[in-house]
Amino acid sequence: MATTTPPQHAENPYQATEAFDANLQYRTLNRAAVGSVVLFVFGLTGVLFWQLLILPIAGILLGYSAYRNIKRYPEEYTGLNLARFGMMLCLLLVIGGASFHAFVYATEVPEGYERVSFSELQPEGFVPDWPKRAKELQGKPIFIKGYMHPGVSGMGRVSQFVLVPDMGTCCFGGQPKVTDMILVHTTPASRLTYGARVVRLAGKFGIGEQPQEYAGVKNVLYRLEADYSK
Repeated sequence: MATTTPPQHAENPYQATEAFDANLQYRTLNRAAVGSVVLFVFGLTGVLFWQLLILPIAGILLGYSAYRNIKRYPEEYTGLNLARFGMMLCLLLVIGGASFHAFVYATEVPEGYERVSFSELQPEGFVPDWPKRAKELQGKPIFIKGYMHPGVSGMGRVSQFVLVPDMGTCCFGGQPKVTDMILVHTTPASRLTYGARVVRLAGKFGIGEQPQEYAGVKNVLYRLEADYSK
């Protein structure tokens, strides 16, 4: 007697859907991984301003934090490759940016000039006299960096301007301290176009006998006869 095989029942579609949903888990893209890449983008400004290299350094730390969290909670987060990518970009930017600024620092002073900073030109404590360092530099060739004060007569290439030490004084104007100002006179070959970038100057330093007012800035006593600018 022939036997018949019972018909195979089709798999329950609802059971298949439940099994699929059990294997499919929603994972969130780790925000720290994204933040690492964002800090790299903003950190590119560190090529111009070395202080802003702090941004890619923070990006490395953020990327490492993302990498650890994704490894620890792989069922909750995604973005492992993004975290690696962000860390790598930030690390390369820190190394490249630091190397670039170190090279510029080592080669920016022209031969025959002495590097000087505004901090050396400040008074010692409450002594009511010109800083000793400033008097030592009287008539000597120096190299100094700073920013053009907004009070400049005319735009374009300028023949003289007030040099100040930082972006705050430069960008917001106002009356800087006496020892935070140098009235710069340039030669035709060393003239600069006005702008809010750092300028590098070399020339003969001096202290004026009388305070001078220039473009609304008062009590300017330091002088620089610049024969080199960049």
